[in-house]
Amino acid sequence: MRMLPYKEFELFLSNDFTDLYDWFEVKSIQGLTKAESVALMQHKQRIQSFVNYSPKDVLRGCEHKPYMYLNREMINDLSVHESSFIIMGACLQMAKILASGSDEDKIYSFAESLALNITDDLNYPEVYMRL
Repeated sequence: MRMLPYKEFELFLSNDFTDLYDWFEVKSIQGLTKAESVALMQHKQRIQSFVNYSPKDVLRGCEHKPYMYLNREMINDLSVHESSFIIMGACLQMAKILASGSDEDKIYSFAESLALNITDDLNYPEVYMRL
């Protein structure tokens, strides 16, 4: 697993979602246990992205950085436009956490900025994110 620290959040890249359980030293993430995650993978069900508050942030006040997980294998296996949608979707979820209380336009603009930063940092192919 690879972790990229950003100012506002942590980005995890891995082929295996269960790496997060070991990283955070928890038995469940959002009610999903490690055993359930393993069962999903055995049935060819992969989690493409996941965004949430840190498990240490019990009060959800962002005392600890929230995190974003991207399934590296899925991102690499899909076409550029499909994987771009996965990244943008995860960034929208992160923007909702980080910019809570803002209007939808500010959240969307913030998500676009996050997505462009992430794709730049990952040396991702240039894609046009706006319509």
